[in-house]
Amino acid sequence: MRRASVFLFLIVLFITSTTALAQDKTSLARSFFTEAADAYKNGRYEEAIRLNEKVLGLGLESPALYYNLGNSYFRSRKLGKAIVNYLRAQALAPRDSDIHANLGFARSWVENYLPE
Repeated sequence: MRRASVFLFLIVLFITSTTALAQDKTSLARSFFTEAADAYKNGRYEEAIRLNEKVLGLGLESPALYYNLGNSYFRSRKLGKAIVNYLRAQALAPRDSDIHANLGFARSWVENYLPE
């Protein structure tokens, strides 16, 4: 009986700690994402890239995250990385017209670009 109580306690402890870690990760990601948006707005594109990459490092992704990364890379004149991130955003949100427009615009900047 005692073993069952200890086992049950350990399960509850594991679930509680896992939930707390997930909430901490989400909160940290939200903070990085917000800071990245502020950095982008203020023309600090490399900082925005670094912060958005931290969100990816936490294992989270979204169309908005990839879109913002694409924009930051584009402003940093890293067209290949901009296009890759727009494509990732488009894969998650294929009907998003802003993603489609920015992807097309970035591709138009690439010399000798050959359509698919």
